[in-house]
Amino acid sequence: MAIIRVKNNHTGDEGAVDESWLTRWPEDFTPIPDEAPAKSAKPSSGTDKENK
Repeated sequence: MAIIRVKNNHTGDEGAVDESWLTRWPEDFTPIPDEAPAKSAKPSSGTDKENK
């Protein structure tokens, strides 16, 4: 079983639970989707290639 990031619906705390917890107590936890980091407009060097 996988470990999933969740929000506790009773306390509002975020944590991680085993996937089996979601099947046993689905009303107690809300899964938190994994978010990919947003792409920045500039490369890590901090300068635009077009402006060089």
